[in-house]
Amino acid sequence: MTDKENKPHEGGIPNGGVMQTHDDWATAPPMEAVETTLFKAYAKELFIREMTVFKYRQTRMNNKIQRYFNSTPTRNALARVLCLATYVNQPYTKTEISEQLGVSRQAVHDLIEECAAEGWAELAKPESRKRYRASPTLVEAGESYAKFNFDTVRESGVVDAFAALASFQKLRQAS
Repeated sequence: MTDKENKPHEGGIPNGGVMQTHDDWATAPPMEAVETTLFKAYAKELFIREMTVFKYRQTRMNNKIQRYFNSTPTRNALARVLCLATYVNQPYTKTEISEQLGVSRQAVHDLIEECAAEGWAELAKPESRKRYRASPTLVEAGESYAKFNFDTVRESGVVDAFAALASFQKLRQAS
């Protein structure tokens, strides 16, 4: 034992507020090492979950809507934008959609026309500027994906790993 370990209580604080030191297993690792370990655990869990999502999208091609929206990242994001427009009751113009997706307005025009022809996108208010949202069919498909996503997040360790890392960082900032 070291001198620090057996100091009498000073000011009512064991060991005068000095952390006990040991030359064995009880020596705490540096805070950076703890944070790095927590981050790596979070990254690992995130990668595992994202691979689960990737595999799901690759095998989830049972019908036309799934094949269409899972065929490219832009189409996949378009489904999210259209569903969001429906959920928040703020339909988007083709220009707004192109800005959100980071693609040309012409590309969005083509995508919207394809989706409208299939009944997956609809005009929100025909009398106003052309604003689009998801049809009930696309919302149903989106909610099915959201359920899958919820289940995979719940079953994975990503939430616990995130919470541990975020709590550690918050405690570290507070001290």
